[in-house]
Amino acid sequence: MRESFRRLSGLAITIQHENSTGKQTEIIPFLESWHLPSSVDAEEPDGAVLAPAQPNDQYGFTISKPLFEQAMKYLVAIPRPLWRVTKANPRKGALLLWAFVRAYAATGPSLIRWDVLSEQFWYGESSPWKIKQAVRQTAALLHALWPGASMTVTDDGVVFGKATSPFLPDDPSKGRVRRS
Repeated sequence: MRESFRRLSGLAITIQHENSTGKQTEIIPFLESWHLPSSVDAEEPDGAVLAPAQPNDQYGFTISKPLFEQAMKYLVAIPRPLWRVTKANPRKGALLLWAFVRAYAATGPSLIRWDVLSEQFWYGESSPWKIKQAVRQTAALLHALWPGASMTVTDDGVVFGKATSPFLPDDPSKGRVRRS
């Protein structure tokens, strides 16, 4: 567990925003601070017994403020039906969530060309045929879950447009109102 956390503590996220005037890039650390116990075991491997934690010890970590602000500004809530479908297959899940976010955020037609599509995926697929097949399957799954999504696979790439209907019906009592 300590090694896993050590890898997380050095993680930085690169966020790039692009518009007609240029690109803006930020490198944001994932964690701002942390306070962890020296061990999670009551007994160290060498047999030494640890002192019990004091009642006022507050263990935990703090996500960096810039990362939190980016998340709040650009957050797209992922509906539970999508999570259920994606649990069994991480690769398919990542593609479906990527397509959902792109379809949800689209305000007008935008084309992602096949030659740059591999940069959108976390697993670094390089075979153009495999990318096209995976995107076609993802589009079919997205349309089955959300018929109003506008995701079209063309010879040039994938076109996302504004959805014709929301994924979930508006419900102001649950804070769910579609942006216009």
